Amino acid sequence: MSMATSLSFGLLRGSGLRRALPLAARMGGVALTARPSPVTTAPLTAGSSWTQSARTLKMYYGNESTEITGFRRWLFKAAGFNQYGLYYHDCLHETDDVKEAVRRLSPQAQDERAFRIQRALHLSMRKVVLPREEWPTLEEDIQKGRYLKDLLKEIEAENAEKKEWEAKI
Repeated sequence: MSMATSLSFGLLRGSGLRRALPLAARMGGVALTARPSPVTTAPLTAGSSWTQSARTLKMYYGNESTEITGFRRWLFKAAGFNQYGLYYHDCLHETDDVKEAVRRLSPQAQDERAFRIQRALHLSMRKVVLPREEWPTLEEDIQKGRYLKDLLKEIEAENAEKKEWEAKI
């Protein structure tokens, strides 16, 4: 079994997505497959069912529209970060672009982000979650939780412009 397959199995096994994939396919009409054939030992490629499923899930969860579908609501709840009071952009991997975007935030927004992350770490250490009344809703996450979106687009445009100028030199 390749590394990518084992990672995908772990991801799907740990989050309960494997059981819900057929349901998600019925809800959104999306063609998702539950798992690759156990006989196949070939490594996953860009067109394999796992990568297609991952792209589809990212497309639904990372969708920038404000349309809330049943699948998107389910995926938000299944992710679980809302149980710790986190927003979507609080959970982004700390790449150079994300670090720069956080640096450009206002001091108040940086403090709020740090508080949410520290509270989540403390709750996780204690193996408890926030009371349900304090969980951010999907609507709140869409309105407030995508606070780095504009900054990340700006940084990507700056990086693309830098590459253009470097190519001309």
